[in-house]
Amino acid sequence: MNMDLPTEKNKKLSDFVTDQLYQALKPLGFKRRDKHNLYRVLDESIQVINVQTHRFDKNSITVNMGIYYPAVMKLLEKEAPTKIPHEMYCTLRSRIGYWLEHALDTWWTYVDKDKLDEYRSRFQTDKNVYTDQVELTQNIVKAVSQKGIKFFEKFQSLEDFKTHFDDIKSEPNKYVMSLLQEDIQKILQLK
Repeated sequence: MNMDLPTEKNKKLSDFVTDQLYQALKPLGFKRRDKHNLYRVLDESIQVINVQTHRFDKNSITVNMGIYYPAVMKLLEKEAPTKIPHEMYCTLRSRIGYWLEHALDTWWTYVDKDKLDEYRSRFQTDKNVYTDQVELTQNIVKAVSQKGIKFFEKFQSLEDFKTHFDDIKSEPNKYVMSLLQEDIQKILQLK
């Protein structure tokens, strides 16, 4: 994967990561929604990817993933969005870290080489800490394109959602649903 660091001195790491994710996922049909969001429209769902910067550290990044089922909005007689929804409004959501081997919330952090020792002593970790933005970005792109894509493959349709609903219930940290319990029952009863 050929990646050149941003030429603009002030280009944010999150912009760079999103650009590289887009280039990797474009062949799979993903498009840009806006600055840090990608999406793909399938027959029964809209799949959304959001590159999130940590609110306290602009050099820490994670990836949120969501699947929006238009049929759910119709079933629940709710107004559907007029544009591609943001990840936070998707029917089913997950974060990339839960699809990796360790299955934990995961953030990737860039630290200047001269501040690495200070970072290590303050946070007592080297896990997912990088002094090279390209290496950090390559690891995020690899995680999403190899592991995160499995989330989208598993839940392409509403029927897939119903089929794998027991997985969703059994792994509450891995999945977040933006539905009320009574709405879930309506979906599961659909024929």
